[in-house]
Amino acid sequence: MKNDRLQQLFEIFETNEQDSFIVYAIAHEYQKMEDWQMAMEWYNKLYSLAPNYLGMYLQWSRVAVQLNQNEKAIELLEEGIRWAIEKKDLKTKGELETELNLMD
Repeated sequence: MKNDRLQQLFEIFETNEQDSFIVYAIAHEYQKMEDWQMAMEWYNKLYSLAPNYLGMYLQWSRVAVQLNQNEKAIELLEEGIRWAIEKKDLKTKGELETELNLMD
């Protein structure tokens, strides 16, 4: 069953399926609901749409961990770090590195 916020997000998504923020918000909403498989599907969709969307990497890696996909989580964090370096986003780079260090 979808919650009200998720329903609202889907209504917005129907009008613009290319809006990476809406796709991220749907993935994150599923994550908050602990529907790990649906969250993973939506993060995958977001990656297909906007692989340089830095905000997804930390949360997506946490979903991977919940699905016992630790290697995937590490790969996601490493890719996010590469994007953060390219975008010169030191804050996100640091957050991703911290999470990666916790994986060890």
